[in-house]
Amino acid sequence: MKYRYISAVIVAFMLTSVCTGAFSQPRANTSHALAEHATFFPMPYKSGSNLPPNFKGININKLWRFFESKQNSLIKGEYETTAAYEGRLSKSVNDMAPLSPDKEYAFLLPDIFPKYDADTQTFDIQSLMFCQKTPDFGDNKGWATCTVGNVQSASSSYVGSNAFGVTMSVDKTKGNNLAIAVRDDSPFLQSNIFSHNEHSEAIGAFDLKTGFSYPIDKSRALKNEAIGVLLVGKFNSEKFITGRPMLISPTINDPTDMSITEDAVPFTPTAIVYYVERTGRVLATTQL
Repeated sequence: MKYRYISAVIVAFMLTSVCTGAFSQPRANTSHALAEHATFFPMPYKSGSNLPPNFKGININKLWRFFESKQNSLIKGEYETTAAYEGRLSKSVNDMAPLSPDKEYAFLLPDIFPKYDADTQTFDIQSLMFCQKTPDFGDNKGWATCTVGNVQSASSSYVGSNAFGVTMSVDKTKGNNLAIAVRDDSPFLQSNIFSHNEHSEAIGAFDLKTGFSYPIDKSRALKNEAIGVLLVGKFNSEKFITGRPMLISPTINDPTDMSITEDAVPFTPTAIVYYVERTGRVLATTQL
């Protein structure tokens, strides 16, 4: 829950003060990334049927490396007009093989916390999928990103000191998250699958809080089962949207140094699917 707490309490000024240009430099197109493509065959989601046992959704590490290798070719050229550039981007959605823009794919949502309510006969579910609007300026304006998992992470430590000479051991984390990107006025963000309150609206952030109806007699059989939640939808573009970075500076009381960037893939959510992870049995589906 620490990750969720850190995400929720980051001050908006701290996040928006970071220059977005620092996260839009050309990326290395490594042979390792290209080799990954040969083994990247994501299975489209098939609605109306149960899932394979222990289904984990699309592999986010392979997905990120696949899209990451394409980013250099999507940068606007110095002598390319805006119209030509936007036209080229609109065509890129048809060049995502082995992904298909006409098929649905499923992300397994991170850190699911289901709780059964006997009075309402519903499973109430919270997830650490955290959505936040992008800064209101620059190339990434007008989007919201929803984290689906970590794809790079490195941890280390060092000895830090303050102006009074007090030293401490600082835990340092540097990494990168993968997210989906939706337009910030999308009905998806306004739907009842999110918790909306004055604080979340003020910082443009939303926590997933959803659920589904299920009879008491059948729910007892699920007591020791892990329930998975899938976010199903379609990919819209190859070009990453840069989400807000998570930046934590160390203090005496909390010697944590954290820098987490976020790459978001444009995506149109179409459904949320609740299922038993061990067997793949679908319990309920919410259309979006």
